[in-house]
Amino acid sequence: MADKKEKPPLAKAEDVASAKSLLEAVAKGKERLTAVRAATTKDGKFDKYNLKYRQAHKVLKRAQRHLKCELIRVTPKHPPKEVPEPAEEAVAEKPAES
Repeated sequence: MADKKEKPPLAKAEDVASAKSLLEAVAKGKERLTAVRAATTKDGKFDKYNLKYRQAHKVLKRAQRHLKCELIRVTPKHPPKEVPEPAEEAVAEKPAES
């Protein structure tokens, strides 16, 4: 079976200008989700099937999905390869051509 290719790392969300609004949406979604989670907890028991919690969870996941898609879009598909520099000894060993 063939080995899997290593995927290039995604760009950092803080560095991407087009991802700023998406980061804000994710932050708002997390705040709303924690507030709704606290509101749906009664007598120490959390109801994960509550309609408001499920909707808040979907909104957060949608924002995270859009953010990841944007990061994939701006990440270069073929990053430049690092070329190793020749060692100083190898350069010094070459005889001078005259």
